Amino acid sequence: MKEQRLAEALNEIDETYLHALYEEKPKKTRKFLPYLVAAACLCLVVFGAMLFRRGQQPTLPQFSSAVQYAGGSFEAECIYDPSSLHSANPWNEDAALNSLPVYENLAYTDGSGAPVYLSEEAMRRLAEETAVSLGTQIQSTALDLHRDSPLCLLAETERGTVWVWGDGAVRFEFSEPLELPRDFAGTAPTGEMLLYLAQNYPWIDLEQPVAEVEQSYNFYGEATLDSCRLYDGSGELRAQILSYHFGSYSFHFTEDGKLESFSKSNDLRYSARLLGDYPIISVEEAEQLLLEGSYFSSVPASELKTGEIRAEDVVKAELIYRSGNLSQVYQPYYCFYVQLRGSYLQAEGLQSVGCFYVPAVEAEYLTDFPG
Repeated sequence: MKEQRLAEALNEIDETYLHALYEEKPKKTRKFLPYLVAAACLCLVVFGAMLFRRGQQPTLPQFSSAVQYAGGSFEAECIYDPSSLHSANPWNEDAALNSLPVYENLAYTDGSGAPVYLSEEAMRRLAEETAVSLGTQIQSTALDLHRDSPLCLLAETERGTVWVWGDGAVRFEFSEPLELPRDFAGTAPTGEMLLYLAQNYPWIDLEQPVAEVEQSYNFYGEATLDSCRLYDGSGELRAQILSYHFGSYSFHFTEDGKLESFSKSNDLRYSARLLGDYPIISVEEAEQLLLEGSYFSSVPASELKTGEIRAEDVVKAELIYRSGNLSQVYQPYYCFYVQLRGSYLQAEGLQSVGCFYVPAVEAEYLTDFPG
């Protein structure tokens, strides 16, 4: 029975997801009061215009720039060549950006709980939107609670199961994996394959899809698929960056090349609040701060080749937003990939690079700039 399947699915949820208005009665006023109010408003408009001409902007709130880690091993990647660090990130070092938006993560937890924010009603609305986009209807639902709050909603449809998490992330698992054209059958995912999906399945809502297919290596040099996703490359650069980090579709395939499921990242509309548009520093300024030791990283100093970061050890820089329930604020960072000792590597020619983060927002807006 479908209810039994939903109950079983809820029991299999990975444990890592768990670590009005007062109305006042109108008061009597004198007849000349409206004129005073109008005059006051006019003064405010004039004063505001004067401030604007002088370049003064509304005060932006400060926030923490600290990077939170879940524990365990440090953040590093295994590579054979630095060129393999290429990604579909729309940002590049020649990008002319003076500011970027910063958001409060409404589904933030400190790692001891699950990313819970959405109400049951909102989760059902997201599930319904997903089902409609796939041309199907919800037949039954089941809700899993965490500390009396909705953690995950499972909605059964004719085509498969919708999973909606408390941070707005969505996953759809097809009852019958989708067959792909013969040219793609039994092959590893490629960018061409993902673009085919975007062009032929209207539930992938992207105006100008851009594909990213990446693989990573373990300590033994064995390759695994690391990223297989699409994001929207339309609009200005800022919009592309936000789509890359918060508006992408990830795809999961069976061993014989059929589409098994897809996921949508936690949309900013559902679990974030805009704090404002903040001025950012350049990548050159960020690298200088990196070399001076002003950064966040889980990599121990003992893994650095000389105990400190040298310019020749930096192999790549990238502007990113860190997402997930451990990020109290969604903010831009410059991520620098730095070559490490890599004494733990077990394959010839394999190298290790660690991730070091420098806040991209200017220091005056941060309560705890690293250093």
